[in-house]
Amino acid sequence: MDGIYFYWFSWIIWVVVTFFMNKTKKRTFISCWILLSITTSNVYVTVYQYDMSLTFVSILMGGFFLFSYIPRTTYHLFCAFTMMIGYSSILIWEGQAPIWLFMPRYILIPLIAILMVCLLAKGLYPRIAIILVGICSGELLYCHMLSDYYISKVIGEMVFFDTLLIILFGLICIEAIQTLKQNLVSIVQNYKRTHEKQTDIEVAK
Repeated sequence: MDGIYFYWFSWIIWVVVTFFMNKTKKRTFISCWILLSITTSNVYVTVYQYDMSLTFVSILMGGFFLFSYIPRTTYHLFCAFTMMIGYSSILIWEGQAPIWLFMPRYILIPLIAILMVCLLAKGLYPRIAIILVGICSGELLYCHMLSDYYISKVIGEMVFFDTLLIILFGLICIEAIQTLKQNLVSIVQNYKRTHEKQTDIEVAK
């Protein structure tokens, strides 16, 4: 069942982007990017001695493309570097001592990644860019370390995409909850102001 989270969450995000975002070039680009990632998920290429998924390349390039649209690029690249080290360390931990993983990887890795990126950055797009570049770079680093021990591993397997999409879906849900909270607070504040104005008018009469 590897890949089921990737396909489900990819289609959910595509529906949200296509039908709920404003009709701009950004929406068109993100929508086509998601469809391209879904289409090429089972297509692999060989680069030097590494077998790599085209979807992995697409996601990594898209992450760097997002970096060109967010401020404080140097800081966010450093955050992505931190995420890369953290993700590759968890993979090494999982490979060497899996008994110490007190949660399933589909819960533990997304939970740690979401906590880290929420502490390091603000805003949905900077967080997504950090996750995409950091997690993909961590996967590259881990596969490179395995190759030093003559262990071959496909870069961008379905397990990796499942983990990545769970993280992205979690970030989108957090952003949606924060936006809803802000809207509710604004509605309550506007109601209080309107009520206070009506009360002042009645008192003045």
